[in-house]
Amino acid sequence: MDTREALSRVNAREIVRSLSNGVVPPRGCWRFSHGRQLWLEALGTDMEDVAADDGVMPVVRIANGRNGDGKTHLMHVLRHLAFQHGLAVAYVVISSDVPLHRWDRVYQEIARTITTPSGAQGFTRILDPRKPAREVLQDFQHKAMGVRRITGLDADFATAVYRYTTQQTTGVDREGDMHSLAAWLEGYATGSMRQFNINSRIDRVNGAAILRSLVRVLRNFGLPGVLIMVDEVESILGLSKSERDKSYQTLRLLVDGSNLSEHTLVIASTTPPMYTDLERGLQTYPALWSRIKPDDHGTEVNYFATIVDLTKATLSASDFLGIARSIAEIYEIAWNLSATSWASIEELASEASEIAASGELTMTFSAPRVFVKLIVDMLDQARAGRDIDEAYSNMRRAFGAADRALADLDAKSLAAAIPE
Repeated sequence: MDTREALSRVNAREIVRSLSNGVVPPRGCWRFSHGRQLWLEALGTDMEDVAADDGVMPVVRIANGRNGDGKTHLMHVLRHLAFQHGLAVAYVVISSDVPLHRWDRVYQEIARTITTPSGAQGFTRILDPRKPAREVLQDFQHKAMGVRRITGLDADFATAVYRYTTQQTTGVDREGDMHSLAAWLEGYATGSMRQFNINSRIDRVNGAAILRSLVRVLRNFGLPGVLIMVDEVESILGLSKSERDKSYQTLRLLVDGSNLSEHTLVIASTTPPMYTDLERGLQTYPALWSRIKPDDHGTEVNYFATIVDLTKATLSASDFLGIARSIAEIYEIAWNLSATSWASIEELASEASEIAASGELTMTFSAPRVFVKLIVDMLDQARAGRDIDEAYSNMRRAFGAADRALADLDAKSLAAAIPE
């Protein structure tokens, strides 16, 4: 695909700035994605399966990779791919505030972040009867009236969705009632809802059932399925043993499909220590480990296995060179330059690609992350009119400098996140 298609200068500059700062841009990752095609084809098949009318099973995949191996990049590309399949997409970052074993908090994040291909974000925003999302607009009122006939819904959830989408309020303060129903549906209601014939709240006990209901309701309104991306699952390693075990139990239930509705695809991200840490890692929970234990003996990569092991599918020199060329094209759009940007760095980018693919570098960050930073720095140097041949005469040293620059950027980001 031509990376120049439908990319504005503003969006291009946003991508370049993110890459220069060592951050994965929230949009446009597919424009410089190389070497992951087989993974994307397999995951695209998963999306076709969960979107199909006759699909009856959820699908769970776990992406494993080191810092900078491309897990976040992959998730952003999958978001783009999911929208092409018509799926709604939710993104949850597991943390101390949103632990995996707390289904109520996980549900809150899913309901808050779920987004349609047209850009409507939030479950109640998608189903807002005053201005529904484009994907659910057709026959909206007819579908709203039939919500309580959908099989498998939590009874209180069905009542809340019905009242919200049909604006069946109870008092004179219609806006206040609609706000209360929206808060309940997104998991934030604190007061009594009995005036609406709703007798429960979304909590850690019923959160999984409510999530299943959410997917089925969205299917009823016209969305074919839901992709749920669960990032930073490795934060489980920092929990107490009891909380780790609860989290691993949740992950096991996800892998088994027990907590999921049909038409649901879950992509979770992990890091290698989860597989190698014998005291806190996945091996401490045999019921889960027996289901996802990687095959360390085979040399072939199974692109349809539960584990999407990015550590086994390394990038080739041609993959790295393709990344460099795509970034240069985006850079040219960002600064309204001619194609001479690529010509000015092509030879150096080729040398850097060979080194990045060699597996011989010892750095703080992974080769792909440092390589991207290096390429953007080269382009900056060329645009400033500097002699990049001299600046990058020792390419291995240049990799080390880019690695240190990323470490400095990470340190500054961490310092900015810590309150004084």
